[in-house]
Amino acid sequence: MSRDGERFNIGRPHICLRQQRGFTLIELVITVAVVALVAVIALPGYQRYVNRTHRTIATSTLLALSNLQAQQRLTRGQDADDFETLVGLDAAPLFVGRDRQLQAAATADSLYQISLDPDDGSGWRLIATAVGRQLNDLPCRVISIDRVAQQRAQNADGEAASEECWR
Repeated sequence: MSRDGERFNIGRPHICLRQQRGFTLIELVITVAVVALVAVIALPGYQRYVNRTHRTIATSTLLALSNLQAQQRLTRGQDADDFETLVGLDAAPLFVGRDRQLQAAATADSLYQISLDPDDGSGWRLIATAVGRQLNDLPCRVISIDRVAQQRAQNADGEAASEECWR
């Protein structure tokens, strides 16, 4: 015992540590940096995936309307000149969104404006032009198909785009 009645703890130094709660600033900075790095790497890939998925909505809509034009030609002997004759909607252009339903007016969910050019030299041409959130699909801004099933696409600069737009 010590002179004043306290015991000495020989061999183990007495260290008074406070219990640590929460995160240190460096841990927080490292976590934020890792999350930012993952976002920078993953977000563009995810956006390309979303654009490609939405593009299939446009291509499937154009193919369905093209099939309706073929049926129109077989049953009536001529192509439809407007959407009222083709699908019963008295509007031009039409709009399509994630629900894949043709609508006469644009909504917040509209992805493509669908138009029909009845006399484009080959008979008719159906055109899907990106609108709304799909405007960031720069490589495939405009997708089209004509009477002879010629599939085309244009990028945001109006130049011919790759066939990838139709895949």
